[in-house]
Amino acid sequence: MLNLLWIIGNGFDRNLGLATDYRSFLKNRYFKDGVQNKYRDELVKRVEGFSPERASELWCDLENLLGRASAFYEDDEELFHETFENIQDEFLDYVFRESSRMPVELPQEAVQEFRASISSFYTRLTAVDVLKGLPALMSTSEDVTVHVLVLNYTNTVNRFWDEIGKDQPFGKLIVGTTPKFFYQGTLLHLHGEINDGGTATNIIFGVSDSDQITSPVYSSKVDFQELWVKEKKNYGIYGNTKTAEMSELIAKADSICIYGCSLGESDGYIWRQVADRLSDSACRLYIFDYGLPDRSTVAARAYQKRRRDLARRFYEVANVAAEDEKSISDRFSRLSQLRSLISIHLFN
Repeated sequence: MLNLLWIIGNGFDRNLGLATDYRSFLKNRYFKDGVQNKYRDELVKRVEGFSPERASELWCDLENLLGRASAFYEDDEELFHETFENIQDEFLDYVFRESSRMPVELPQEAVQEFRASISSFYTRLTAVDVLKGLPALMSTSEDVTVHVLVLNYTNTVNRFWDEIGKDQPFGKLIVGTTPKFFYQGTLLHLHGEINDGGTATNIIFGVSDSDQITSPVYSSKVDFQELWVKEKKNYGIYGNTKTAEMSELIAKADSICIYGCSLGESDGYIWRQVADRLSDSACRLYIFDYGLPDRSTVAARAYQKRRRDLARRFYEVANVAAEDEKSISDRFSRLSQLRSLISIHLFN
């Protein structure tokens, strides 16, 4: 049995039409006109340039803010904790309210599109992408187990996953004259999730490593790390084995697809393990980029630059040494737009 691992981030929710990006949270909730918040006002005083106008759409930039702001709160650790616990509560409630806009009954055409995306994404790749990147999944009739590592907090992926799970196997491909079947494996919310009732469970919000906490006072404190370093909170506070489960999923993957992820430093511990898997196996990596220009038009040069920049970004956040980039690149598929998951739009 072959293993296909999808790593899905907030881009999935945004593709559905949900305004769950960082900038929307700041504008529509945290800095909304008429909203009073003493922690926000203090944060603005202490951290120069913190405003919705300067914010990106990426949640990793909020987590980067946490690490950067620590240096400005060395005089009041309790205030730091209260400030970012308040931000966490605010954004979880905001994201839950956005996700509550999802219809009770998912449109069947959207469910079928998700099914095709998860199991047969390679049928929509270019010929070169298929030849270079999918020897394991395409050259044999061996069945495939599909696993999903979810990095966002909503249950939107779960809902689609549950729908296609009503049929097992949920996908089929004919290789030569032999059918290849696709079965569901593990779905893991690495950073916790918000259920239908709005209750948040085992939420992880913070940085990847203690060296991303800019305050030398706090970066060496074990108690501080347990609260704001992702791996340490899952293990030390929640007492779960999610990080180990994530490592196992990556370690046994024959192909890895990254969709809707910002490749932020705050998830560096994940990207390093992906890079390690690429370097010590025949595993292939696909990064699907929503903003990738159409290479078949006059935008070919813009496509080339975007592809190169995104590959460089992966090397940086995965901490790949320059001398190891060549071996990694041999496992790195040409980047493509995935014209399947990104076509599921439930809202304008």
